[in-house]
Amino acid sequence: MDIFVLDFYCRDLKLIVELDGAIHAEPHQAAHDQNRDAYLQSLGCTILRFPNDAISTNIESVLQKIAQTAAGLRRAAGG
Repeated sequence: MDIFVLDFYCRDLKLIVELDGAIHAEPHQAAHDQNRDAYLQSLGCTILRFPNDAISTNIESVLQKIAQTAAGLRRAAGG
């Protein structure tokens, strides 16, 4: 994963959280994101993507999704 800059990464859970601005809706960037996500998933990572505006408009939902995903990954790992 040294070849990518991630917004947030929890190494213990292999959980990646990405905050996407408007550029991620452009076809070239969306294709790049899809390839990048496929590579990171092949390494066993779970990726959550949220639009930037979700942070200011619906932070509770974003945090709940992150917490639920983290809890599920902990259970799957036996922890």
